[in-house]
Amino acid sequence: MHPFREKLGYLGRKTPWWGISFFVHALAILVLMNWRITVRPPETVIAREIKVGIRPPEPEKPPLDISTHKAPEPPAIEPPAEKADLKEVVDRPALDAAERMSQTQVIGVEGSPFDSRTPGGRKRATEGLSGGPGASENAVESGLLWLAAKQLATGGWAAPLEGARWADPGLSGLATMAFLGAGYTHRPGGKFTRTVDRALAYLKSQQGKDGCIAATDRQTGKRLGEGTVNYMYCHATATLALVEAYGMTKDQLLHESAQRAIDFIVRTQNSTGGWRYFFNSPDGDSSVSGWMVMALRSASLSGLDIPKSAFDNARRFFDSVTDKAEGKTCYLVGPALVSAIAQKDGQSTLLLPLAKALDPATANERVASWNLGARAFPAPGEPPEGPVRRFHITVPTDKALDLAHRVANESHIFVGYLRTGVALDAVGLLCHQYLGMAADDPFIERAGAVILANPPRWEDETTAAGPPSDKVALFTGTNNYYYWYYANLALHQRRSRAWDRWHPQVKDLLCRIQERRGDNTGSWPPLTYGGRTFGRVYSTALAILSLEVYYRYSPLYKETVDEVLAAYGDALGAYNHYARMPDKKKPEAEDARKKAIESLDRFLALSEAKSEKDDPKKTADHRGQATLALIRLHHAGGDVEHAIALLKALPGRFPNLLTPSEQVRWLADLYRARARQLTEEGDTEGARKATAAALNHYLPLVSKEPGKNPELELWLAGGFFDREEWQKAYDLYKPQLASVNFKRLDPKGEEGRTVLAILDRLTTCAIRLRLFKTAAYYLELTEKLIGSTLATRLQQAELCRLRKDYTAARRIYDALLAALPEYTKEWWEVKYEQLFMTYLEGRSDYVIKCIGVLQLSHPDLGGPDLKPRILDLLARAQNGEPSAKALPESPSQ
Repeated sequence: MHPFREKLGYLGRKTPWWGISFFVHALAILVLMNWRITVRPPETVIAREIKVGIRPPEPEKPPLDISTHKAPEPPAIEPPAEKADLKEVVDRPALDAAERMSQTQVIGVEGSPFDSRTPGGRKRATEGLSGGPGASENAVESGLLWLAAKQLATGGWAAPLEGARWADPGLSGLATMAFLGAGYTHRPGGKFTRTVDRALAYLKSQQGKDGCIAATDRQTGKRLGEGTVNYMYCHATATLALVEAYGMTKDQLLHESAQRAIDFIVRTQNSTGGWRYFFNSPDGDSSVSGWMVMALRSASLSGLDIPKSAFDNARRFFDSVTDKAEGKTCYLVGPALVSAIAQKDGQSTLLLPLAKALDPATANERVASWNLGARAFPAPGEPPEGPVRRFHITVPTDKALDLAHRVANESHIFVGYLRTGVALDAVGLLCHQYLGMAADDPFIERAGAVILANPPRWEDETTAAGPPSDKVALFTGTNNYYYWYYANLALHQRRSRAWDRWHPQVKDLLCRIQERRGDNTGSWPPLTYGGRTFGRVYSTALAILSLEVYYRYSPLYKETVDEVLAAYGDALGAYNHYARMPDKKKPEAEDARKKAIESLDRFLALSEAKSEKDDPKKTADHRGQATLALIRLHHAGGDVEHAIALLKALPGRFPNLLTPSEQVRWLADLYRARARQLTEEGDTEGARKATAAALNHYLPLVSKEPGKNPELELWLAGGFFDREEWQKAYDLYKPQLASVNFKRLDPKGEEGRTVLAILDRLTTCAIRLRLFKTAAYYLELTEKLIGSTLATRLQQAELCRLRKDYTAARRIYDALLAALPEYTKEWWEVKYEQLFMTYLEGRSDYVIKCIGVLQLSHPDLGGPDLKPRILDLLARAQNGEPSAKALPESPSQ
């Protein structure tokens, strides 16, 4: 061991504890004596009051207007609406013609077919009837009441037999025509408004894509009975109803269906010029074709589009089936002339020419193969040889019509014509007149004589003969509503002696046989051809239509004055009377307006089929002026939708009547008026569409002459701004500041508030269009006027964000947060934007921490609108730093 260590250890063991203590303390004193200590000068203590609370002290607020979050809205400037120009229109020749017409006792031509279907028109038309008009008119009204009671929930009427359901649209068309013939339409205020409205809706519902109106099987989509029944009859009568309803009311909701139905008729006209049971039939018959011609005629008078060739071809068809020397019209072109030459003991003997020189045995074999109980044998005195041999055929009378149809279906064997009774003589006479036959054509007298030779008769269970069988009723004037209806119409066109002898018989007979008791009161018995199949609806509708002949259409051949010019003059007189009235709000003014509309519609319907004698071009001018007058009248009466429809059709009908600018301006004014109406009615979507149409029509007009109409331009700018069409709004708002003197502008005055609103919207438009420098310029102008506001600072922050200067945007939000009261709605919105900018700066940790603190103190995080957005931002921050490729366009996204 080392000697020194030994001595030190020995000394320690021998030294007492107080010695060791003394040694340690001495050493400590020595060290402290050599330690250097620096003393600071005393600090000045400033006493101040410190408030201890939950929230940190609020910083001083910068001079910022935070009174509103949004910029001022532009004042509701609504430019004055353009009023209908109701200046008087003077046309002396037309007014003189109207005066001459009023002094005559001649009934107007059929060019105005619906004129007499009013209470006054009905009264005038039935004055002087034998027995007075009461019986006839009472029968009509009673019959209509019965029909209304039998209307189904679908709006239509039905055949009584289940197997005849294919006929329902046709029956419904006939029934609807009966109401229309008496002047009852679907317009509000009528006696049968609901009935007619439902009926028209039903007819429209039965129309297929091809325009055909026929019953269809709901499961298969096929027309009921196609190939076996006559649905073209259904289409014809249903079309007549739609066309007449449109012609009487000019309701544009009916226009498309009526036009498509007429288009189907034109499209299905075959090479003969006629129509048959089915749309693709190669031949035509005068029965179906008669209904089609009536539909085309009514459509023409109602203003629908029909090619002239349709009438020309129909004329060719009726020429081919008409024996003008005899005054008769046959059923088919080409097949044999089947004439009933005798009836006895339930058997009919018919005369039939065969196309080939068949021997009697072969002819009889052919006829016997039809299983109709018929036998054929050569006519007495017929030469044994020749290209045509006439045969007599005996057949049970109730099978005669079936035989005629078989002859028609085997027309390659037979020649000549097929006759099926006197009804078609009346059909042919009416159609020839409708298709342009001259009033002095001898055929008219001859056909009238044929009709008079077959007067109307009625047989029922109370008579000795009893009612005729269903098919026999077709061949004669007995129990034949179909014949009476056509004969009434045909003879009425000329009002000659034949008419004077004929119509009292039909009127008196129909009034006599109408049911007067029980559930069928007001109806007519269906003891007629087709009655057992189609029932009382069929017989009642035809009976009513026959009694309405006096006013349903006006006669065709009684012109003593140029009715077209006179009708125009009458319409002008009614229009000028309304235009002169100082107070348009009085009831008498409204009555005058409606009368003017009726007169103008009457003239347009009349002039559609005819033209003025001396100057057809002037008729077109008059039609155009009448249409303009109608538009003004509908506009003045608040029927803006009707006025728009007429105006939109104007260029196609009258190309040079208005200049393009005038047309656009009229439409714009009408659409704006329509938008106001729909707004008042609470139809927000309709008002929005109408406003959009007005905006688009006005824009090209104001673009040509900027600054000419500041009120309109400001209204347009607001409309496009609301629709977020930023460029259009910007182009319209910008010129509004051109004349503003900013140095003298009072921002609190009316002009100042308007300018501030325009500046705000220009800023918004510029931002949306990414014109950032322009937006900054408008913000600078705004702040010069009113200083910094919450709205301007938010827009500045938006500009920074769009330039992707997130730090600058965040700093603006920092300043706003310092100025806004904490935890208000505005504070939360700005706080969210600040956090989002912080996130876009890449400081996700700060965002997470800040949102966590906010969740602890305010779990609702600003309410239901902001909380999902803040939580979404938290999720983004927790998922990592933002990627430049995934940055949203705006914080709200």
